[in-house]
Amino acid sequence: MAEKIYDYSNKKSYNGVAPKENEALVPFLAHEVLKNYHQDVRDDFRKCNDGIVEDNFETWNIRGRKILVGFTAIPKDQVKSYMEGFWKEKDAYLESTRKKRYLILNSKGEYIRALSAINVKDANVRKRTSTSLAIFH
Repeated sequence: MAEKIYDYSNKKSYNGVAPKENEALVPFLAHEVLKNYHQDVRDDFRKCNDGIVEDNFETWNIRGRKILVGFTAIPKDQVKSYMEGFWKEKDAYLESTRKKRYLILNSKGEYIRALSAINVKDANVRKRTSTSLAIFH
């Protein structure tokens, strides 16, 4: 299998500083960064555009879900391992922000995720009990 090449050289870093020759730009999840930045501006801890250039962030649409992404510079030899962690973090973030997760009991008494609310209704009809369903918010 061919090695993935991560090239974000056409992007700008979150702070506007260009990467050095031995560095590459990589994405990071920026929701909390911008949330804290805006709070600092509101609380007069920092001025607008002090250390962060908001125009350098972008929204990615992944499987119909939007995530806010910024870019930062890291050493080129760390890009591959960083990106593996980034994709896992992105998946965990998307999972944590789902509106509802539908869980049903399987035949062993373990909770398993139903693919949709329709599956939950089907499970309730088959089991004829409301105790087989748990909806987590």
